Amino acid sequence: QRQMCIRDSYVVVEGHDSATRRTFSGVSKSGQESRLSFQVSGQVLEVPINVGDRVKKGDTVARMDPADYALQLQNAQASAAQSRAQERNAKATYERTRALYENQNASRQDLDADRTGYESGRAGLESANQQIRLRQRQLGYTHLKAPEPGVIATVDIDVNEYVQAGELVAT
Repeated sequence: QRQMCIRDSYVVVEGHDSATRRTFSGVSKSGQESRLSFQVSGQVLEVPINVGDRVKKGDTVARMDPADYALQLQNAQASAAQSRAQERNAKATYERTRALYENQNASRQDLDADRTGYESGRAGLESANQQIRLRQRQLGYTHLKAPEPGVIATVDIDVNEYVQAGELVAT
């Protein structure tokens, strides 16, 4: 049985006669190919795969040194703690000023200034929390995993090599 499709440039040949052996020249190419790369830059610590290895979804393809990204996360967490304290203080000040204003013991200007301080503190806290989420993601990007099952066709990096974000690691 033979099927041919010229438009997509492939030929399927099936035979049941084991005595007939034929050789064809051509190039074999996967129907789906994933070019794997890190989303952050850093020094490669581990490449546990080799060309020809079968990988399952989630298997480690490569790992880079996470130390710098872990420190950035810790710094973001410390900044968030500081922002949280500033936001709490600004909120307490605003609430006191609001109570004084309601009793006509504080000016409208004081009330507005303390409300602005509180809103600024809230925005600073939200920004600090966003930085934590960003740093957590970057730390996670230091561990490159297979996105789906397949066979490793190329490995383009070595241990201790410094790689840029987006640089090809493996196919």
